[in-house]
Amino acid sequence: MAVDSQLEYDDAQLADEQPQQATTTEPALPAREGAIFGVSAFLLSYFASLTFVKGVLTMGGSTPDDIAATWKLATWALLSGLGAGIEADGEAVALGQAAGSELLFIAAPFLMLVPLVALVAVGYSMAKYTNAADATEAAKAGVLVVPGWLALTVGFAFLSGWESETEVAFELATQDAILFAGVLIPAVFAIAGGLLYSWPDPAEKVLAKIDG
Repeated sequence: MAVDSQLEYDDAQLADEQPQQATTTEPALPAREGAIFGVSAFLLSYFASLTFVKGVLTMGGSTPDDIAATWKLATWALLSGLGAGIEADGEAVALGQAAGSELLFIAAPFLMLVPLVALVAVGYSMAKYTNAADATEAAKAGVLVVPGWLALTVGFAFLSGWESETEVAFELATQDAILFAGVLIPAVFAIAGGLLYSWPDPAEKVLAKIDG
């Protein structure tokens, strides 16, 4: 009987411990939502680049016949502004040379603001979506947007290659596009956006911690 009583006691104690262990498990981060936020930020930046390029070429007065399609120029303008080099037959060239428009080269730095602001915004939004409680959680939430952004960066970079009538092949430097425009810069600015949400703590977070 004593053995049975001890077994029943052990079972009851184990049952009490299991719910406590379950409550300590951290919830999974919303990777799918992060990817959607990242894709949205990229598309917003891309269409801003497309509109920008069309406007600059129109301001130039005439569009040369032998240039890449406008959507490809928009890809070059967007990703080169984030650190991806442009190559002509393997040689590095400036955006203005590749696009046949020096005006585009001069105006392109202003376009950099759009993706950077978009990345900060989605990083902030992800931290808010996950209700990040501190800087660490906010940074983790912000970086979730990178896979979605990276996927479109790689796709657009590969599709934007072009060969001129003189058989000069223009393309984005793939490694630069992936490393800088696809991962490093998006991660830095998305994390910065997440940190903006968590630091300094909004008043309601401070009150919640006091009440807790």
